[in-house]
Amino acid sequence: MKKLIVCCFLLIFISCVNSAQNTPYQKIIQNDIFNNMKKIYRVDGNEILQVLGTGIVSKNELDFVLFVYNKKTEKTCHIAGKAIKKEGDMEFDEDEFGNSIPVNEYIYNNNCWIAIRISQDEKTASTTAAECKSVDEEKLLPFSSIGLMKKQN
Repeated sequence: MKKLIVCCFLLIFISCVNSAQNTPYQKIIQNDIFNNMKKIYRVDGNEILQVLGTGIVSKNELDFVLFVYNKKTEKTCHIAGKAIKKEGDMEFDEDEFGNSIPVNEYIYNNNCWIAIRISQDEKTASTTAAECKSVDEEKLLPFSSIGLMKKQN
C-alpha cells in the first residue's frame, strides 16, 4: 500500500513538472527570435500573453521582439525590429499602485508605429501601437500592452 501511495505521488509530481515546462510562455521564449534578446518582459492576462524581448544595440538604439499569444484562439503574431530612442523631456508611466515610473521611450516606425517604454531601472516595460493591423486583428492579438510588463530574467 505504501508503495502504491508513493508511486501515485511520484506520478503527480512528474506530471506537474512537465506541464510547468510546457507553458505558452516557455514555448515562446524558446523561439529562435529571442536568441539575441538580453531582457525579457511579460504580461499575462486572462486571454492574452504578451512577451517583449529587448537588446541594446547602442545608446540610442534598441533591438526588440514583441510576441503576442491569444489563449482562447491559440493564435500568435510577432513583430521585430530596431527602435530609436526618443529625444526630449523625461517620460513617465504609472504602475498598478499609481506610482510614477521614469521611462526611456523608443520608437519603431517601419511598417507600423510602436512606442516601447522601458523603465529606467529596467524592471518594467510597456508598448503602444498604431496602424500595425486591422481593428479586428488588434483586438485578438494586440501589440499595445494589456498591462505593465514585468522583467523575467
